[in-house]
Amino acid sequence: MICNKRRWALMLMLTGLTVCLAQGPNGTETYYRNASNKSGQALKTAFYNIIKLTTEDVTSYDGLESAYEKTDRVGEYLRDRYSNITQYKELNKGSNAYEGGMCNKEHSFPKSWFGGKVSPMYSDIVHVVPSDAYVNNRRGNLPFGENNGETYKSAMYTQGDNGGYSKVGYCTVAGYTDKCFEPNDEWKGDFARIYFYMITCYENRVTSWSSCPMFKSSNITAYSPFADWAMNMLMRWAAEDPVSQIEIDRQAGIEDAQGNRNPFVDYPGLEQYIWGSKKNQTFYYDNYDGANMNYVAAPVFTSTTDATTGNITVTMTSSTAGTTIYYTTDGNTPTATSNRYTAPVILTATTTIMAIAITADGESSVTTQTFTIGEEPSVVTGENVYVKVTSANDLESGRRYLLVYEENATAGQAYNGFNKDKGTPGAVTIANNQIDLSNNTNGIVPLTIEQLANGKWTITDGDGYFALTSKSNALNKATTATNTNAQWTITPTTITNASYTGYTLRYNTQANMFRCYASGQQPVVLYKELVPEVETVDVAIGDTGYATLYYGEKNLIVPDDIEAYTYYVSDGGQLEESYVYGPQEIIPAGTGVVLQSLIGAGTFTFTVTDQEGAQDPDNQLRGSDTDQLTSGGSYYYMLSLDVDKTPDSVGFYWGAAEGAPFTNKAHRAYLPVTTTSEAKPHYLLESETTGIERASHSSPNTRQSSPVYDLQGRKTIDNILPQKGVYIRNGKKIAIK
Repeated sequence: MICNKRRWALMLMLTGLTVCLAQGPNGTETYYRNASNKSGQALKTAFYNIIKLTTEDVTSYDGLESAYEKTDRVGEYLRDRYSNITQYKELNKGSNAYEGGMCNKEHSFPKSWFGGKVSPMYSDIVHVVPSDAYVNNRRGNLPFGENNGETYKSAMYTQGDNGGYSKVGYCTVAGYTDKCFEPNDEWKGDFARIYFYMITCYENRVTSWSSCPMFKSSNITAYSPFADWAMNMLMRWAAEDPVSQIEIDRQAGIEDAQGNRNPFVDYPGLEQYIWGSKKNQTFYYDNYDGANMNYVAAPVFTSTTDATTGNITVTMTSSTAGTTIYYTTDGNTPTATSNRYTAPVILTATTTIMAIAITADGESSVTTQTFTIGEEPSVVTGENVYVKVTSANDLESGRRYLLVYEENATAGQAYNGFNKDKGTPGAVTIANNQIDLSNNTNGIVPLTIEQLANGKWTITDGDGYFALTSKSNALNKATTATNTNAQWTITPTTITNASYTGYTLRYNTQANMFRCYASGQQPVVLYKELVPEVETVDVAIGDTGYATLYYGEKNLIVPDDIEAYTYYVSDGGQLEESYVYGPQEIIPAGTGVVLQSLIGAGTFTFTVTDQEGAQDPDNQLRGSDTDQLTSGGSYYYMLSLDVDKTPDSVGFYWGAAEGAPFTNKAHRAYLPVTTTSEAKPHYLLESETTGIERASHSSPNTRQSSPVYDLQGRKTIDNILPQKGVYIRNGKKIAIK
């Protein structure tokens, strides 16, 4: 028994020793214990259940300032991640009009992405950090990315005002080309781990954050919501800027403020266990293997399209040396047993490619992209559709524009009215650099912009001209644009007042308004209304004043100063006018007509329309869209003059000897006649016997474009032909029977 007691005592000692040794990193003890023995997606969900927050857990938004004393106070100053020229002792004291003027709280994961003032995200101290207010405003809610700073560069202590500690510009990361905000290299890993935390802590919410431009455009999953370009970039940032002592020290203050921690700081490289090269390896909270966290860059696709065949050639590369790329086209996740990439892949049909890069030390995340063949990008055209102005050549005087602050590639705020000294905004959706206002539910107000002789521009919403009447942040209105304070210098990226040249139109994201600013706030851009491409047909009419016209597939709007007539041959063998299409009326497709110019010779433009005009079932005129042999009758006539070219001899004459078929020119009308009696060699446009025209029998009361008189010279009411009688129009007699 004694022996057994000793053995039991020894077992208790060993058990206690084991418990004592089972500790997580950075004094976390068993906080992460429930994540052990898991990997990949299951591991992420386990961390979610450990670190998730409720509204009751987080401090208030105002309470963050006192919490920063333990997380972001360095001596007497607050740590600033957006600028390195500042020394702030407190928040919201000073001016946000310039860098170094004031410190405020920055949602590094912008609040608009998760719906605004929504708890607990709104005051989660992990991602809400102190920052320079001016640089914060320059970022707005742009996604993180990498750029050349062509839009904005913050100051840098060691390189002067244009050093670019933080930058705004168009993203150079493969897969995203819109504007982005690039933090300094020393903070990139910190922000990557914050972003990994956000999609883990709020795993139950992320699929509803559809406005985040760094997320996938569709099929967002709780496990991996980031788009490939964003995930690859964040994984690279985390590897290139590893966990620092600043992050480790901050954890205690986070835990004190809201009771949770960022596991991606406590376990450097944890992202590899969830999404990267170690996602198939088991995680142990108390025996963490953080070695060999070799980052493998995910494959990047580049493609070209054959202009003749439409086939797409896809090239795959990885920036990590010594990688082998494997890919699939059947929807299965690629592995080392999938197709090995050795040469560009040629696609002949719409295909989704998934690819992974593998080295001896690990593997990358998966890159997925669908390549579409045979479809054009979705581009809307027409009235109330606006396209982004990207060059000076896009600016056209007299056109309608939208004034827009672009929140991201898919959403923005557009001017929708004037209120005292500011422009008010309304939300718009952006797609392919276009805004479709066909269903303008937010009351967006288009602006008319015109260029003056001096090269300056005027801007009006129909109720006065935009102006800046004093050196202030106001946006004013003027009744005329004669003063230079109501004139503007406009480029694709700036709208500057001509009188106060230091002030530009910008958007204030804090107050949600368009005003004039000497510095700070967000830039605005213009979107120009598209003028739908109008198809037209030009027709030349000679000195006779007549011509024929035929289009088999086009409805044509009759231009001013033109009338178009249809004809038929009566039982008595007379050529009779059947119907007249006046100016702005529509000649239906497949209708042959005789055109008469009311102003003599010239070239006249007919507009093609989708609308259909009235059909004349009695019309005998025919035609074709190509040069074709005439058909459909016994004898065939073409519009011409007599052999002596007598000016008043316009009519239909045989096009070939004895009325035989002839080759009719494209888009001209001809007259086929079927008769058992002796054929007439010609039909004059005016009756050979009476000189009286026959009015339209299809619609005799149609309003006429030209004045109509009775034989006593009296004008009829509204130019309407009465039911019966003989009347005069254009100097010709018209009989109504």
